[in-house]
Amino acid sequence: MILFVRACVWFVRGVKPVVRDDEGGRTWWRRDMPVWLLALIVVFAGGVRYGINIWGSSVVDVGYAGVAGAQALIDGTSPYGHMPPDNQHGDTYGPLNYALYVPAAAIWNSADDNVWELGLPAAHAVAIASDVVACLMLWLIGWRWWSARAGALLAAGWMTYPYTGWVLCSNVNDTIIAALILAALLALPRAWLRGALIA
Repeated sequence: MILFVRACVWFVRGVKPVVRDDEGGRTWWRRDMPVWLLALIVVFAGGVRYGINIWGSSVVDVGYAGVAGAQALIDGTSPYGHMPPDNQHGDTYGPLNYALYVPAAAIWNSADDNVWELGLPAAHAVAIASDVVACLMLWLIGWRWWSARAGALLAAGWMTYPYTGWVLCSNVNDTIIAALILAALLALPRAWLRGALIA
């Protein structure tokens, strides 16, 4: 709790530069890091994250369940009770979860493909798309409530935080929920939109 309060104070007041003498070297914490540099960090970190996701990550059962449920919807059946034998309990999510996977499953899946051999590209696509949306929502929240720099800082924080990268490379549906909550936070002035996003 103390760390959280201190971080909030630092965010509002800024971190003052720390300058040492020439013998000890100089170190600075730059409060005025330019927005373009923060944007460059976001782009670079995003490239690393998505490259690792595409070429170096696997899909866990949650992502597989999303793709299998979407394929069931495409085939005109209910995902509930119609999961593949190797993921029989993948029908534990709400219908919106499976519906969000439908566009990616329609593009990258077919009934004749062995989705495991293909690496479940639909699950990767949904994980990357929801990660991009969450980052964009954070940027918009910071920009709308504080400044362009605050938005860039929030986006850079998302892109460089190890645990958001871990969720991305697990290709699970957690970031979908995070993106919807952030969108609801952005929509605070509009009660009907906020309620729809939370629902």
